[in-house]
Amino acid sequence: MIKKKIKIMNFLSIDFSNFCTSLYFSINNQKIQKFISPDNYENDHLVQAILDFLNQNNFTIDDLEEIFVNQGPGSFSNIRTSISVAKGFSIAKKLNLYGFDSFLLYAIPYYKSKNLIHSLIKIKKKYYLKSYQFNNLLASKIKEITINEVLSKLANNIIVCPKIAESYYDQRLINLPKLEFVKENYEILVNLKKTKYLGKDNLKPLYLS
Repeated sequence: MIKKKIKIMNFLSIDFSNFCTSLYFSINNQKIQKFISPDNYENDHLVQAILDFLNQNNFTIDDLEEIFVNQGPGSFSNIRTSISVAKGFSIAKKLNLYGFDSFLLYAIPYYKSKNLIHSLIKIKKKYYLKSYQFNNLLASKIKEITINEVLSKLANNIIVCPKIAESYYDQRLINLPKLEFVKENYEILVNLKKTKYLGKDNLKPLYLS
C-alpha cells in the first residue's frame, strides 16, 4: 500500500517568549529564522518587521498558509502584541492560526514517546513544570516546583528545558541523568495541528508571576 504524502503547509512562527524572540518561516522547503528585539514593539512595528523579513527573502505574506504564535511565558505586552498581529494576519489573509506555549515547544521532540515528559522552565528565580503523556494526549496543569522537589520526585524521569537558557539552571538539575536542554524546533509543531495541544480560539498570553 502506498502511503499518502502529507502536504506541509507554508508557515510563519512568531516567538516572543522569555527564551527566543524570533521570526521563523518555512516556505517551499526554505527555512529561515531571524532573531529580533521585542523591546517597545508595537503592532505596526511587528507587522512591518514580518513583511520586511519575508520581502528580504523574496516572499510575501500571500505565500503563507498558516501562522504559529507562542503564547508565553514572556513579557505580557510583547506576547499580547505578537498574538494580536498573528490574529490580524490570520483574519486578513485567511490563514490558519495556532497557538502554543514554551512548555510544549521544548517537549515536542518527544511527541512520539510513550514516556511521561516533564517540561521544566525557569522564570526569574522560580521553576515551573508542565508534564505531557503524548501517546494518551494528556497534559498536566502548570505548577511551580522547587529544585528539591525535582531532585526527589523526578530525578529518573525525562526532563526537558530550553537550550538557550541552560546557563541559568541550577547545576544540581543539569547533572540529572535524563535532563536534556532542547533547541527550538518549530517544524515539529505541524505534527500537532490536529491535537488539543495547539490552541485555535481565544488565544491569550500565558503569564507566570
